[in-house]
Amino acid sequence: MPPKLTILCLAFNQAAFLSQTLEGFVSQKTNFPYEAIVADDCSTDGSAAIILEYARIYPRIIRPVLRERNLGIQKNLTETFSLAQSEYVALCEGDDYWTDPEKLQSQVNHLETHPGDALCFHYTTLQYEDGGRTGESSIYPAGLPHQPPLFLEDLLLGNFMHTASVVYRWRFRSEKLREALPPDILPLDWFLHLLHAERGSIGFIPRNMAVYRRHAGGCWWDENQGEFLRKNGPAQIRCYQAVRRHFGFHGETLDILLYCCLLSFTLAGDRERLRETCALYTEIYQKTLQREDAERRSPAFNAAVRKLLEKILDGLAARNKEEQMLSILELYARAYSGLNGLVEEDEAGRRHFFLLHRDLRRKIKTQRQDRTNGRTC
Repeated sequence: MPPKLTILCLAFNQAAFLSQTLEGFVSQKTNFPYEAIVADDCSTDGSAAIILEYARIYPRIIRPVLRERNLGIQKNLTETFSLAQSEYVALCEGDDYWTDPEKLQSQVNHLETHPGDALCFHYTTLQYEDGGRTGESSIYPAGLPHQPPLFLEDLLLGNFMHTASVVYRWRFRSEKLREALPPDILPLDWFLHLLHAERGSIGFIPRNMAVYRRHAGGCWWDENQGEFLRKNGPAQIRCYQAVRRHFGFHGETLDILLYCCLLSFTLAGDRERLRETCALYTEIYQKTLQREDAERRSPAFNAAVRKLLEKILDGLAARNKEEQMLSILELYARAYSGLNGLVEEDEAGRRHFFLLHRDLRRKIKTQRQDRTNGRTC
């Protein structure tokens, strides 16, 4: 009998956690057949051997996919998820785990008694296992936008579902996943949630049935924000850009993320990431720069960006990093004149930064001349 539900699990160098993950799969108590496709992306730590051992013991449940070369997160996900042809799909990454043997049965029961729901989720424990917060834990989500059911419009404002908590009414039995997912985006799970929420409402089961580990080897480890942005920032920008394009949603998260990346990459002297982000910036705001949707910019947003920029500039000034300050201001001035400067209420802010930019250029020019004169004496 074909599986009614497929568990999709991606693994890469997660041998320390993988046995607990797989135990959560094989311990599920259901009245329907299910399978777990576990795709190892050419790990070097023995993850593949763990998967094969579970497949030997539980051949009707564990379906191993072992990559001969590393594909990367998105390609491994797309190729693995495209294998699922069941009515329902559950997700769990190789370093997370389920804590309730009735999880899958509960979620399938919910979807079958709520035909208008396209997906459902539950509470998850967020558990820190590295860094300064080791041992801390909390419940995710801390709160919901409103009483269930929830809708696409709620999810567009921000993700409130962890990957290990979701079961989809799988829409890609009849559609091609490769055509639906934009290239090189993060977070992929949120975009998948959104694609399913297009098809119906979002159900919620108020039980805690999974653990999401936060550790230094994880994709979303963010103890060092600068390093986190350098690692994931451009992919996040592309994701929010894709959300705007596909769903027509224009929230302020993309604006703030762009500014944070521009400032962070300039501060770190990461020219490659800076060029990549500037190219994305130009692409995303081409219409805005042509004054076609200037009404989307709000004075409140301008004030928030100005406050953020002042904080970064103050930190650089205290360290006498005038050259980096100038780089930031040049980027900002170029964007501000074409984008945020279109809002009349923020004319004073725009003038403030242009004057700061002018004065800083004069200061650096003088310093360079002084250094040159010192060498020729």
